[in-house]
Amino acid sequence: MGITQRRVSVLLAALAMTLLGACSVSTSSVDVALNGDVVIHVPFKLTARVTTAGDLSIGGQSVRVTPAQRAALAQYDRQFTVIRQAGRAIGEAGQRMSASIDHETAHAGSSAAVGTVHRDVAGFSTSLAGLCDQVSTLVALQDSIAATLPAFRPYAVLTQDKVRACRAGTGVAGAAVRMAAGVARWGGRAAHAASTAGKAP
Repeated sequence: MGITQRRVSVLLAALAMTLLGACSVSTSSVDVALNGDVVIHVPFKLTARVTTAGDLSIGGQSVRVTPAQRAALAQYDRQFTVIRQAGRAIGEAGQRMSASIDHETAHAGSSAAVGTVHRDVAGFSTSLAGLCDQVSTLVALQDSIAATLPAFRPYAVLTQDKVRACRAGTGVAGAAVRMAAGVARWGGRAAHAASTAGKAP
């Protein structure tokens, strides 16, 4: 693994922490079970669970909900799946970009390699912004449910502060990745120049 790949790997790890941070507040946490249910842990309170069908239970006891509330809860659950898929797509984009950066370095800044990196970096930045948009949608869904379902209010632990933190964190990650691409491009050209000079009579 080259130096630029290691840098990108570190950035992706930091991004994963940003995503996890967007779904946790202090010691409260919102997790997704293997079956797709959303499980919410809040200190000193019973655990809440939202199923894919929109059922709500607290401490294992079912909470009565209206059809509209059930539909909103099901949408809330689905939004977590959307965020997980977005995170997976970002990880895949990061892997492609890492390979492109190393390819650019190896090919001394060739126009084809540079173009590939530019496209990958642009796509990565767009994916980062989209991820935070999805987190914002999740917070809005949570708040709308809490407004009509008192039993759910103590479990509405996500805030717009987390959305702002997501945008700030992904902005830094995107800038750092672009910088890593620039360093790779400069390094590749420098290596090419040195190699050419060494072959000169």
